[in-house]
Amino acid sequence: QTLKSKKLCLPVKANAYGHGSIEMAKVAQEEGVFSLGVSCAHEGIELREAGIKKTILIFGAFQQNQLPSILEYDLQCTICSFEKAELVVKECLKQQKKARVHLEVETGMQRTGARPETAEKILSFLLQHSEHVEVVGIYSHLANADVPKHEGTLWQIQTFKNFRQKVLQHYPEQLQSCDFHLAN
Repeated sequence: QTLKSKKLCLPVKANAYGHGSIEMAKVAQEEGVFSLGVSCAHEGIELREAGIKKTILIFGAFQQNQLPSILEYDLQCTICSFEKAELVVKECLKQQKKARVHLEVETGMQRTGARPETAEKILSFLLQHSEHVEVVGIYSHLANADVPKHEGTLWQIQTFKNFRQKVLQHYPEQLQSCDFHLAN
């Protein structure tokens, strides 16, 4: 199968780890990579200004003052807290625009994301504001995915599967086009 048949998100954050984010994004776009991942709004804006049309997801945190640019440049952002969810909804209401967001669920990385119980509540809030926010993805970051059959990774995967099953039972129609994915 080709990359065009898969929904691969290629991280090009931190100047594509020294390989040149714009250059890597252009190749990824030509090769059919589904989306690109950046660490901050500035990196996403830089790619848009270089002519990159692909979906761009901001993995990292964003500040309230960055939201107008995030919406203007059609960047997707990660939601990890109620505060961020509320800021996005507020800005979308203000600008009468719709944001496309991803919810990050903390399953064991211990760095970012909302714990599953909190993530469920954030998801409910976002879905209540679906006229201004579209939840296009829900993901978790694996801490040790590079270690085969790592106990912690297997536990994280199961925790994420349990979360997915639970929210799909509660919101089957609202999440029918939402992508669930694990990040390494």
